[in-house]
Amino acid sequence: MPKIKEIPLPQDIKVCADELGTVAEITQTGKSAHYFLPSSKDDHSYLLGVPYFDLNYKKDLRQFIPVGQYKTALQVFRQTRAKPAMVGALKLEYRAIARALLKLGVTLRIVDLERGHKNMGRWLRQKGCLSLELPYEQIIHWQIFPRDMCVYIKEANTVLVHSNLFRVPFRRLKGCQIIHTLWGEGGRVLLSGDHMLLGCCPEARNRVKDSKIISRLRDMGMKVGLIPHALFYGLSPRGAKSFVFHHSHIDLSGSLLRGKDGGFHLVLDSSYRTGPLAEPLSERTSIDLVRKNCEEIEVEVHVPRKRLSVPLATAMVQFEDGRVLMTSGDDEVLTTAADIVGPENMEMTNVPIVQYPIFGGAGLHCLITENPVPIVSGLG
Repeated sequence: MPKIKEIPLPQDIKVCADELGTVAEITQTGKSAHYFLPSSKDDHSYLLGVPYFDLNYKKDLRQFIPVGQYKTALQVFRQTRAKPAMVGALKLEYRAIARALLKLGVTLRIVDLERGHKNMGRWLRQKGCLSLELPYEQIIHWQIFPRDMCVYIKEANTVLVHSNLFRVPFRRLKGCQIIHTLWGEGGRVLLSGDHMLLGCCPEARNRVKDSKIISRLRDMGMKVGLIPHALFYGLSPRGAKSFVFHHSHIDLSGSLLRGKDGGFHLVLDSSYRTGPLAEPLSERTSIDLVRKNCEEIEVEVHVPRKRLSVPLATAMVQFEDGRVLMTSGDDEVLTTAADIVGPENMEMTNVPIVQYPIFGGAGLHCLITENPVPIVSGLG
């Protein structure tokens, strides 16, 4: 029987609160901006994480998977027999993601490009990619997965900053509102246009932390709904079910898409489960609960007909022009998403993304994020 566990924010990904503030204050004086981009208009609309592949291999708490995806994950876990095999496969997956972004014509910067894998960095520079430099001596979790730095709500001209990682010492930057909140950790949020889904503890839907932030977002015209955290298994070094916990990152369970019909649609893991750790709800009851919550803000829920054949396959990224990037290898998720946005708007990686979900605890959505332009280029 797996143990029940609560997972705190890992200490090694926290950033001293005044580090970013110091950099911001330096650039505010008009001196050389050592870490941030120049204050000229930045047309790089997305960020991709640093090409860093030395992830922990079969030994720490970041190896976890939604409870309904355990068998799929275990197969990948067992097939990856040594750390060099993991590293090699991660390189292939990263290159596949970057190729797909370039094929889509997405303008992007790479987080700390110069400090990642040298050969991959050389290839990215040859493709015209530039770097977003950050002020840290060692590469940490959210440089690899920049979705968790902040959430840029373009519709409301607002940036939600992850309050446990860093602090921006301004309430506004050139008219853009800065809000510090745990929902600045982007995996906790699904955002599309003026619709947002926020993760919440299943037992605390009516007493959500940061409820004042929700009120502020609604006052800005955002339509905000709540999704209960999904149940996950932590994996032992042998891939056994070691413990069960609520994962706060709802982007590992689904994607919020703007459909060709103009409406908003949530593509949800068909084996999604939530509820109290000691008495989990069934898949059907869990999904029905999500449907009910989404109806409140007119979001339609779609569930693939079969269990996911690729871990975290529902973690997709939709760009401003409506096109969607997803992993290859899961035809049911592809069909579900294509019905929503149109098959002509679907783009897949040329290899399935499986190592990042198992050894990085991350899907596509974690590696790619909207460039928070007011922070990185509005400080001059």
